[in-house]
Amino acid sequence: MNGDAGGLGRAITELLADTGARVAVCDIDQDALTDLRRALDELRSPSVLVHRDVRKPEDVRLFFGAVTGRFERLDILVTVPGGTFTAAFTDTTRRGWDTLIALNFTQILDSIHVPIPLLRAGGGGSIVNVTSSEAHRAAPGVAVYAAMKAAIENLSRTLALELARDGIRVNCVAPDPFPTPNGIRVGAFPQDLESEDVQTSNEVTIPLGRMGRATEVAGAVLFLASTLATYVTGTTLIVDGGVLAAGGWYRRLDGYSTRLPSDVATALALTAKSRE
Repeated sequence: MNGDAGGLGRAITELLADTGARVAVCDIDQDALTDLRRALDELRSPSVLVHRDVRKPEDVRLFFGAVTGRFERLDILVTVPGGTFTAAFTDTTRRGWDTLIALNFTQILDSIHVPIPLLRAGGGGSIVNVTSSEAHRAAPGVAVYAAMKAAIENLSRTLALELARDGIRVNCVAPDPFPTPNGIRVGAFPQDLESEDVQTSNEVTIPLGRMGRATEVAGAVLFLASTLATYVTGTTLIVDGGVLAAGGWYRRLDGYSTRLPSDVATALALTAKSRE
Protein backbone atom coordinates (compact mmCIF):
# COMPACT_ATOMS: atom_id res chain seq x y z
CA MET A 1 0.00 0.00 0.00
CA ASN A 2 1.27 3.46 -0.78
CA GLY A 3 0.31 6.86 0.43
CA ASP A 4 -1.44 6.82 3.77
CA ALA A 5 -0.53 5.32 7.13
CA GLY A 6 -3.26 7.41 8.74
CA GLY A 7 -6.91 8.12 7.98
CA LEU A 8 -8.48 5.83 5.40
CA GLY A 9 -5.15 4.14 4.67
CA ARG A 10 -4.72 3.04 8.25
CA ALA A 11 -8.19 1.51 8.39
CA ILE A 12 -7.53 -0.36 5.14
CA THR A 13 -4.14 -1.60 6.34
CA GLU A 14 -5.49 -2.83 9.67
CA LEU A 15 -8.41 -4.67 8.06
CA LEU A 16 -6.18 -6.37 5.49
CA ALA A 17 -3.75 -7.36 8.23
CA ASP A 18 -6.55 -8.60 10.46
CA THR A 19 -7.79 -10.87 7.67
CA GLY A 20 -4.38 -12.45 7.19
CA ALA A 21 -2.56 -10.28 4.66
CA ARG A 22 1.09 -9.44 5.20
CA VAL A 23 1.15 -5.69 4.64
CA ALA A 24 3.69 -3.14 3.46
CA VAL A 25 3.04 0.59 3.77
CA CYS A 26 4.89 3.61 2.44
CA ASP A 27 4.16 7.05 3.86
CA ILE A 28 5.85 10.40 4.37
CA ASP A 29 4.29 10.83 7.82
CA GLN A 30 6.63 9.22 10.34
CA ASP A 31 4.28 9.75 13.29
CA ALA A 32 1.47 7.96 11.44
CA LEU A 33 3.81 5.09 10.62
CA THR A 34 4.85 4.80 14.26
CA ASP A 35 1.21 4.62 15.39
CA LEU A 36 0.46 2.09 12.68
CA ARG A 37 3.41 -0.03 13.78
CA ARG A 38 1.93 -0.29 17.27
CA ALA A 39 -1.43 -1.36 15.86
CA LEU A 40 0.11 -4.00 13.59
CA ASP A 41 2.24 -5.31 16.45
CA GLU A 42 -0.94 -5.85 18.44
CA LEU A 43 -2.34 -7.83 15.52
CA ARG A 44 0.95 -9.75 15.32
CA SER A 45 0.99 -9.04 11.61
CA PRO A 46 4.23 -9.35 9.60
CA SER A 47 4.73 -5.97 7.96
CA VAL A 48 7.07 -3.56 6.21
CA LEU A 49 6.66 0.13 7.02
CA VAL A 50 8.78 2.52 4.97
CA HIS A 51 9.21 6.23 5.59
CA ARG A 52 9.51 7.63 2.07
CA ASP A 53 7.93 10.25 -0.19
CA VAL A 54 5.96 8.45 -2.91
CA ARG A 55 6.00 11.61 -5.03
CA LYS A 56 9.65 10.76 -5.74
CA PRO A 57 10.10 7.90 -8.25
CA GLU A 58 13.29 6.73 -6.56
CA ASP A 59 11.46 6.43 -3.22
CA VAL A 60 8.76 4.32 -4.86
CA ARG A 61 11.43 1.96 -6.21
CA LEU A 62 13.12 1.78 -2.80
CA PHE A 63 9.79 0.94 -1.18
CA PHE A 64 9.04 -1.96 -3.48
CA GLY A 65 12.62 -3.12 -3.10
CA ALA A 66 11.99 -3.33 0.63
CA VAL A 67 8.78 -5.26 -0.02
CA THR A 68 10.50 -7.89 -2.18
CA GLY A 69 13.32 -8.08 0.34
CA ARG A 70 10.86 -9.15 3.04
CA PHE A 71 8.08 -10.97 1.21
CA GLU A 72 8.44 -13.41 -1.67
CA ARG A 73 5.46 -12.13 -3.68
CA LEU A 74 2.99 -9.32 -4.20
CA ASP A 75 -0.72 -10.11 -4.63
CA ILE A 76 -2.53 -6.90 -3.71
CA LEU A 77 -1.68 -3.27 -4.41
CA VAL A 78 -3.74 -0.49 -2.82
CA THR A 79 -3.05 3.16 -3.56
CA VAL A 80 -4.44 5.79 -1.23
CA PRO A 81 -3.37 9.15 -2.64
CA GLY A 82 -4.87 12.34 -1.39
CA GLY A 83 -4.36 15.92 -0.54
CA THR A 84 -5.73 19.23 -1.68
CA PHE A 85 -6.49 22.78 -0.68
CA THR A 86 -9.69 24.70 -1.20
CA ALA A 87 -9.61 27.63 -3.63
CA ALA A 88 -11.39 28.82 -6.74
CA PHE A 89 -9.53 27.71 -9.86
CA THR A 90 -8.95 31.34 -10.87
CA ASP A 91 -7.13 31.91 -7.58
CA THR A 92 -4.70 29.02 -8.05
CA THR A 93 -1.30 28.98 -9.76
CA ARG A 94 0.83 26.65 -11.84
CA ARG A 95 2.86 25.81 -8.74
CA GLY A 96 -0.28 24.70 -6.94
CA TRP A 97 -1.42 22.65 -9.94
CA ASP A 98 1.91 20.87 -10.14
CA THR A 99 1.72 20.02 -6.43
CA LEU A 100 -1.78 18.60 -6.72
CA ILE A 101 -0.99 16.65 -9.88
CA ALA A 102 2.11 15.11 -8.30
CA LEU A 103 0.26 14.23 -5.10
CA ASN A 104 -2.91 12.88 -6.65
CA PHE A 105 -1.88 11.45 -10.01
CA THR A 106 1.75 11.11 -11.11
CA GLN A 107 2.75 9.30 -7.92
CA ILE A 108 0.04 6.75 -8.73
CA LEU A 109 1.59 6.18 -12.16
CA ASP A 110 4.89 5.28 -10.48
CA SER A 111 3.24 3.28 -7.71
CA ILE A 112 1.45 1.08 -10.25
CA HIS A 113 4.12 0.94 -12.97
CA VAL A 114 6.94 -0.24 -10.70
CA PRO A 115 5.21 -3.28 -9.09
CA ILE A 116 3.42 -4.63 -12.19
CA PRO A 117 6.30 -7.09 -12.85
CA LEU A 118 5.91 -8.34 -9.27
CA LEU A 119 2.19 -8.97 -9.74
CA ARG A 120 2.86 -10.71 -13.06
CA ALA A 121 5.51 -12.89 -11.47
CA GLY A 122 2.99 -14.08 -8.90
CA GLY A 123 0.46 -15.02 -11.55
CA GLY A 124 -1.80 -12.01 -11.14
CA GLY A 125 -3.41 -10.07 -8.37
CA SER A 126 -5.59 -7.09 -7.53
CA ILE A 127 -4.94 -3.35 -7.80
CA VAL A 128 -7.35 -1.10 -5.91
CA ASN A 129 -7.08 2.66 -6.32
CA VAL A 130 -8.89 4.81 -3.77
CA THR A 131 -10.29 7.84 -5.57
CA SER A 132 -13.26 10.01 -4.59
CA SER A 133 -16.82 10.71 -5.62
CA GLU A 134 -15.35 14.00 -6.88
CA ALA A 135 -14.12 11.96 -9.85
CA HIS A 136 -17.75 11.64 -10.94
CA ARG A 137 -19.16 15.14 -10.40
CA ALA A 138 -18.29 18.82 -10.43
CA ALA A 139 -16.19 19.95 -7.49
CA PRO A 140 -16.06 23.73 -7.03
CA GLY A 141 -13.04 24.76 -4.97
CA VAL A 142 -11.03 21.60 -5.70
CA ALA A 143 -11.05 21.56 -9.50
CA VAL A 144 -7.57 20.14 -10.11
CA TYR A 145 -7.91 17.58 -7.31
CA ALA A 146 -11.18 16.32 -8.80
CA ALA A 147 -9.67 16.22 -12.29
CA MET A 148 -6.85 13.99 -11.02
CA LYS A 149 -9.33 11.65 -9.35
CA ALA A 150 -11.16 11.36 -12.66
CA ALA A 151 -7.81 10.66 -14.34
CA ILE A 152 -7.15 7.76 -11.96
CA GLU A 153 -10.62 6.38 -12.71
CA ASN A 154 -9.92 6.35 -16.44
CA LEU A 155 -6.41 5.01 -15.95
CA SER A 156 -7.81 2.15 -13.88
CA ARG A 157 -10.33 1.16 -16.54
CA THR A 158 -7.62 1.19 -19.21
CA LEU A 159 -5.21 -0.85 -17.10
CA ALA A 160 -7.99 -3.33 -16.35
CA LEU A 161 -7.97 -4.16 -20.07
CA GLU A 162 -4.21 -4.03 -20.57
CA LEU A 163 -3.48 -6.27 -17.58
CA ALA A 164 -6.40 -8.69 -17.84
CA ARG A 165 -4.36 -11.35 -19.65
CA ASP A 166 -1.87 -11.26 -16.80
CA GLY A 167 -4.64 -12.10 -14.33
CA ILE A 168 -4.37 -8.65 -12.76
CA ARG A 169 -7.65 -6.98 -11.83
CA VAL A 170 -7.82 -3.18 -11.51
CA ASN A 171 -10.66 -1.39 -9.73
CA CYS A 172 -11.41 1.76 -7.78
CA VAL A 173 -13.17 2.65 -4.56
CA ALA A 174 -14.69 6.13 -4.54
CA PRO A 175 -15.56 7.27 -1.00
CA ASP A 176 -17.37 10.37 0.20
CA PRO A 177 -18.06 11.92 2.64
CA PHE A 178 -15.44 10.47 4.99
CA PRO A 179 -13.91 13.02 7.37
CA THR A 180 -10.19 12.46 7.92
CA PRO A 181 -7.70 14.52 9.96
CA ASN A 182 -6.22 15.98 6.78
CA GLY A 183 -9.68 16.71 5.36
CA ILE A 184 -10.61 18.62 8.50
CA ARG A 185 -7.28 20.45 8.44
CA VAL A 186 -7.76 21.83 4.91
CA GLY A 187 -11.36 22.81 5.57
CA ALA A 188 -13.07 20.09 3.54
CA PHE A 189 -14.96 19.09 6.69
CA PRO A 190 -16.09 21.15 9.71
CA GLN A 191 -13.99 21.14 12.84
CA ASP A 192 -16.92 20.04 15.00
CA LEU A 193 -18.40 16.98 13.32
CA GLU A 194 -20.89 16.48 16.17
CA SER A 195 -22.48 19.93 16.07
CA GLU A 196 -26.24 20.18 15.62
CA ASP A 197 -25.85 22.01 12.29
CA VAL A 198 -23.58 19.30 10.89
CA GLN A 199 -25.87 16.52 12.06
CA THR A 200 -28.89 18.24 10.54
CA SER A 201 -27.07 18.82 7.27
CA ASN A 202 -26.02 15.15 7.14
CA GLU A 203 -29.59 13.98 7.69
CA VAL A 204 -30.78 16.08 4.77
CA THR A 205 -27.98 15.83 2.22
CA ILE A 206 -26.84 12.21 2.74
CA PRO A 207 -29.49 9.56 2.03
CA LEU A 208 -28.11 7.30 4.78
CA GLY A 209 -28.16 10.30 7.12
CA ARG A 210 -24.55 10.35 8.30
CA MET A 211 -20.94 10.63 7.19
CA GLY A 212 -19.01 7.46 6.51
CA ARG A 213 -16.59 5.58 8.72
CA ALA A 214 -13.09 4.65 7.61
CA THR A 215 -13.81 0.98 8.25
CA GLU A 216 -16.54 1.13 5.60
CA VAL A 217 -14.05 2.15 2.93
CA ALA A 218 -11.72 -0.57 4.17
CA GLY A 219 -14.47 -3.16 3.73
CA ALA A 220 -14.97 -2.12 0.10
CA VAL A 221 -11.24 -2.38 -0.58
CA LEU A 222 -11.09 -5.79 1.08
CA PHE A 223 -13.90 -7.06 -1.14
CA LEU A 224 -12.21 -5.91 -4.37
CA ALA A 225 -8.85 -7.28 -3.23
CA SER A 226 -10.23 -10.67 -2.23
CA THR A 227 -11.26 -13.83 -4.02
CA LEU A 228 -14.87 -12.71 -3.60
CA ALA A 229 -14.27 -10.33 -6.51
CA THR A 230 -12.35 -12.55 -8.93
CA TYR A 231 -14.67 -11.57 -11.82
CA VAL A 232 -14.70 -7.84 -11.03
CA THR A 233 -12.35 -5.55 -12.94
CA GLY A 234 -12.46 -2.14 -14.57
CA THR A 235 -15.16 -0.81 -12.29
CA THR A 236 -15.65 1.54 -9.35
CA LEU A 237 -17.32 0.77 -6.06
CA ILE A 238 -18.83 4.04 -4.86
CA VAL A 239 -19.06 4.21 -1.08
CA ASP A 240 -20.87 7.46 -0.33
CA GLY A 241 -24.08 6.77 1.56
CA GLY A 242 -26.09 7.44 -1.61
CA VAL A 243 -24.87 11.02 -2.19
CA LEU A 244 -23.97 10.57 -5.85
CA ALA A 245 -27.19 8.73 -6.56
CA ALA A 246 -29.17 11.53 -4.91
CA GLY A 247 -27.82 14.03 -7.44
CA GLY A 248 -29.21 17.06 -5.62
CA TRP A 249 -32.27 15.43 -4.05
CA TYR A 250 -32.60 16.23 -0.34
CA ARG A 251 -33.98 13.82 2.22
CA ARG A 252 -37.13 14.90 4.05
CA LEU A 253 -39.40 13.20 6.55
CA ASP A 254 -42.02 12.65 3.85
CA GLY A 255 -39.63 11.62 1.04
CA TYR A 256 -37.24 13.62 -1.15
CA SER A 257 -37.21 17.10 -2.68
CA THR A 258 -34.87 19.08 -4.92
CA ARG A 259 -35.39 22.08 -2.65
CA LEU A 260 -33.36 22.41 0.53
CA PRO A 261 -35.76 22.49 3.51
CA SER A 262 -36.13 26.04 4.81
CA ASP A 263 -35.12 25.20 8.39
CA VAL A 264 -31.87 23.60 7.24
CA ALA A 265 -31.19 26.45 4.83
CA THR A 266 -31.66 28.92 7.68
CA ALA A 267 -29.38 26.94 9.99
CA LEU A 268 -26.66 26.75 7.36
CA ALA A 269 -26.98 30.44 6.57
CA LEU A 270 -26.60 31.33 10.26
CA THR A 271 -23.55 29.08 10.49
CA ALA A 272 -21.98 30.76 7.47
CA LYS A 273 -22.71 34.20 8.88
CA SER A 274 -21.12 33.32 12.22
CA ARG A 275 -17.88 32.48 10.39
CA GLU A 276 -17.63 35.89 8.72
